Amino acid sequence: MYGQPISACFCVLGGILIQLSYGYFYTIGNMGPYMVDYMDYYNKTVNANAIVWLTSVQISFEAVAMPLGAWMHRKCPIRAVVACGCLIHCGGIVLTFFTLKCGYLGVLFTYGLLQGFGMGFGYSVTISAATVWFPKHKGLVVGLIVAGFGAGGMIFTPIQTKYINPENVKVDKTAQRFTDPDLLGRVPLSFLLIAGIIAAIELVGIAMLNDKTIQVVLGVFILFCLEEVTVVISAAALFETNWKLNCRPCLPWFQLQFVGRTFLDDDLFLAGIGVAASVCNAVGRVIWGMICDRISFKIPLCLMLTLWAILICTFPHLTLLSGMVARAIYALWVSTMFFCLSGVFVLNPTATNILFGSRNMALNYGLIFTAFILGSILAAIVTTIPARENWVNLFSAISVACMLALLCVIWIVDTKVPTRLQFINLPVRLRNVYCQRFCRCSSCCCSMASEDVMMELS
Repeated sequence: MYGQPISACFCVLGGILIQLSYGYFYTIGNMGPYMVDYMDYYNKTVNANAIVWLTSVQISFEAVAMPLGAWMHRKCPIRAVVACGCLIHCGGIVLTFFTLKCGYLGVLFTYGLLQGFGMGFGYSVTISAATVWFPKHKGLVVGLIVAGFGAGGMIFTPIQTKYINPENVKVDKTAQRFTDPDLLGRVPLSFLLIAGIIAAIELVGIAMLNDKTIQVVLGVFILFCLEEVTVVISAAALFETNWKLNCRPCLPWFQLQFVGRTFLDDDLFLAGIGVAASVCNAVGRVIWGMICDRISFKIPLCLMLTLWAILICTFPHLTLLSGMVARAIYALWVSTMFFCLSGVFVLNPTATNILFGSRNMALNYGLIFTAFILGSILAAIVTTIPARENWVNLFSAISVACMLALLCVIWIVDTKVPTRLQFINLPVRLRNVYCQRFCRCSSCCCSMASEDVMMELS
């Protein structure tokens, strides 16, 4: 009896550590330019914008692996599932030491495909396993765990920069890239250093994870039955949620660094901004989780998408600034964008839990996460267009995608929103009134009936 709270806390802490190691993903903005310059220096020329395919492949295979990891968790203990994912994840980083010397396609396979697949295999199951221990504080638990993911950049970015560029060597003015041979020679070795640190973190995290065994059979049976009802009546929301994720832009984070390089000639300053952004990304996830526990997911999601659209639309115009004003505004914009970004990875899994129940939360979120594949591939295609001449168009398009996502979100029924904030469901109620008066199709009637039942259950 006394062991359960300890096991619950250990499970959350273990999930945070695992997600912290996965958060190495966010260093692509810092590491991407070093990798491009290394390959270019050794005559393996690659377009700087092609690095976005690393992010795209990582996200795509993370999405592919999530349902597979969730399916495996139904048959195997949580530790076995996460251990498999961590082995693939860490192995991909180690192998990049070799593939970086061979060319871009090899890096795409090891740093993109393998690392992304390993992340996805253990991502949703760590969240699902921890939320089962704290059913009344799901938003906060999700926020704490994915805060580890957000903190990854904060931990690993300074290590990368300090190891690769300890003397703050400047970018070559003419070539607009690093050409120092000593600096570039440390780039491949940095992967071995990071892989060793990540392996140690993941081993500790795996040891702390554990599954909750439920003993009250009758209560579990009733809970599962209710959740199955929720899954059925929320089927209409599945389409909307998937498209909301599809419309949500996969912001090419490394592009922020490339934009910064055009008017901020200080590598250590840009690395420091990366750390500050990671802090906002990590702390923001806890804040979004606490907000979600109080007012549910829909209102925070709408606010986040609106603010994000404004920030992204105005970001490319920061190049018109100079001096300390440019540094301050750049730091504020990037940090706030990452604060908004953090909400995506808290509000989406919490919304999935609310809409579909916690019984198959890992599998459901894994399936919904596959919608990121379309967004990441689209982002990669768009950003292969020469960046310097098209930054305004690129960021404007992403801003429009945010607003399209907002239009999708307002039609989702949030059954957990407090009574005083029910105005957020007004569009859904107006649609129901319209359908009752003017539309007699069976699909609308079924959708309305489902929404009415969900409102009553809440």
